[in-house]
Amino acid sequence: MKQIVVKDIHFSFEQNDTYKIAEGVAEEKIREEYQDEQDFCKEEYEQMLADGDIQDMDEYRAYLDLAPDEVDYTKPFDENKDHPDIQRQIREQTAKYMLNIHDLPKETVVEIDDTAVDSKGRASVSAVLSAIDKQFGIDGVKATGYEAAKPAEKKDLITQQAYESVKDMMNSKEYQTFLQLRSSLQKYSHNNICLIYAQKPDAKAVMGFNAWKKLDRHVDSGQHGIAIWQPCTGVKKSEKAIDDYIDKQKALFPKFYKVMPDGTCPEADKLKDKLMKELNDKGQAEVDFGFKLGSTFDISQTVPNDPTKDNLQDIINLNKPLEADLANYDEVLKSMQDAATLAPFNIVANHKGQQEDIFEALLSYADNVLANKPESVIGIKSATPLEGDMHKIETVMTAYMISEHIGIETGDKAGLKLAEIFDKGTLSKQQITVGKREMFMQAFDRAAKLSDMFVKEFDKSFGIDIEARREAVKKEVEERVAKAEAEKQAYKDSHTKFGRTEMYIADQWKDDKTEFTVGKNEKTNVYFVRAVENKKTEFINGDNGKPMRFSDQPDRDTVKLLFENQKADKAAPAPSVDDKDDAADIKAKDDIDR
Repeated sequence: MKQIVVKDIHFSFEQNDTYKIAEGVAEEKIREEYQDEQDFCKEEYEQMLADGDIQDMDEYRAYLDLAPDEVDYTKPFDENKDHPDIQRQIREQTAKYMLNIHDLPKETVVEIDDTAVDSKGRASVSAVLSAIDKQFGIDGVKATGYEAAKPAEKKDLITQQAYESVKDMMNSKEYQTFLQLRSSLQKYSHNNICLIYAQKPDAKAVMGFNAWKKLDRHVDSGQHGIAIWQPCTGVKKSEKAIDDYIDKQKALFPKFYKVMPDGTCPEADKLKDKLMKELNDKGQAEVDFGFKLGSTFDISQTVPNDPTKDNLQDIINLNKPLEADLANYDEVLKSMQDAATLAPFNIVANHKGQQEDIFEALLSYADNVLANKPESVIGIKSATPLEGDMHKIETVMTAYMISEHIGIETGDKAGLKLAEIFDKGTLSKQQITVGKREMFMQAFDRAAKLSDMFVKEFDKSFGIDIEARREAVKKEVEERVAKAEAEKQAYKDSHTKFGRTEMYIADQWKDDKTEFTVGKNEKTNVYFVRAVENKKTEFINGDNGKPMRFSDQPDRDTVKLLFENQKADKAAPAPSVDDKDDAADIKAKDDIDR
């Protein structure tokens, strides 16, 4: 079987039982857009009439000079409803809404038989379309075409896996598992949370291979990495290089770098100001070149470098702040009140229990902040609040993620509330116009930002500083590595090789043109002497012509005399030696290459 990634898929939805519902909402949307165009025409008409440029509507229509196939927005919508262009807009909008309703992607990976791929690697169109229909299996929905199909790469497979896992999560209503994961992994984007959820939903702390090494742990053998998106970065060292980079970004992302009617591009100008400041301050500016897949590992996939000392408690919070018996309830409550910096945090006793009282207070706090001043939350740029179900979702998510961090038992309350929103029995307007998945993700993104802000302040008040503990571990590791490196260097400086044998440098000096080294074999405690003269190396030898072994370290005068005698081919005076040949001595002697 071949795995094929199919891009820009087109579907036919007319036979699906939700099509008429989506079509009605789409018509309403197009009617609203039509009204905006009509209001503009009306305003322009009245202004031209007041200025004396025209006398009546007929003259205004003549001024518009509409082609026969163009829509005349001076007429009521119902008169133009059957116009081909209006019908096309309704069909296209309906198709978008149908994708939302059925959570259908514009890109997917399918499997087709090897025989459906020709010798040039091109997949059979009918085989691809059939595989798409089989994969989604929605009554009345049929794939009718696509823009491109090619062999799937790892990034396509990982993205597909994340898409399907989130879909399964929403279908099975396992919302709390996803939120629990996010409460543990605060620094990751929601796209990476989806990837991690697809591969290891019970992850607690995820980092790269080298990051774990810095925390005195290593990835256990046989573990498979968790793929996430990581930024690709580079540097620009001149204004011209920055301008060229921004021009490429504008070409790649025209919707983000929108050019205004006056020719300016505010987002590009903001980016240039940022990069130029960095260039002036640091001599270079760091830029992003997109993302690539990188491998990370959960803490459960690692083991401590020292098996007798597990440092889990220094890397993650093993115990929740709120004790199981609620003995420190008042202390936790005070820290929560300290953390609620954006709105009042009031506990209202409802006689259902202290933990439920806290959860309800968190719901109220999140509702207040996200409905009235969302822009006050770090990371949320828009002052426009989410409405309807999406606001309810972000409120529940925020309360649950904070509760999960602190240790507040909520049971399945959050999951039931989310299920109640998503499964009303009838499609809500937001489920049609936005889609369940996008509703979930938009609300999740904002909820994560508010919960992160609250948790950070709570930890500060409660005295939890996991980052400080991790930094302490890193510092300890760095000091230990530095000490080991220093010892390694000291050993290297104090040792040399006589042939293949490592020797401790007992003494070393230079006499005229000759450099003498007295080396000690630390395994046998026997000394040898090496001399280097005119780049020629030789050992002081005994009568047998082999390197002489000294049981005691010879002094410099003895070494010099022996060397001079050896050079003059005279017999060396017998030094104090240990004549006993044991196996270790013989091996050490034979290991010295002449």
